[in-house]
Amino acid sequence: MPDKTISIRAAGVAIVVKLCRQFRGKSFGPTEKDYLGFALYERGHWVATASVERWLQQLAAILGETSELYLAILAAWTEYARDRNARADRLRLQIPKRLWAWCLPDADG
Repeated sequence: MPDKTISIRAAGVAIVVKLCRQFRGKSFGPTEKDYLGFALYERGHWVATASVERWLQQLAAILGETSELYLAILAAWTEYARDRNARADRLRLQIPKRLWAWCLPDADG
């Protein structure tokens, strides 16, 4: 199934293939998102927001809060942090919703 679109409502092995492709960043078709693999990597290499904010405060003290360089770095961090939080939220939703539902047996047995 490497080059085949898999429905979001797929069951069994198909949904596992879809999730594996997404987590590896090798999505196929418009319904698969490749950010899940990046979100997994990012989660293992996370830099605490408070650390970055402390560094930005020190940078503002050195360069000045109206410095073009400081404002550009601050804007880039703000955009990245917003996107990073969104990816982390999507990842937290996908794991229990999809992966665990497939891994665990039904309540019926």
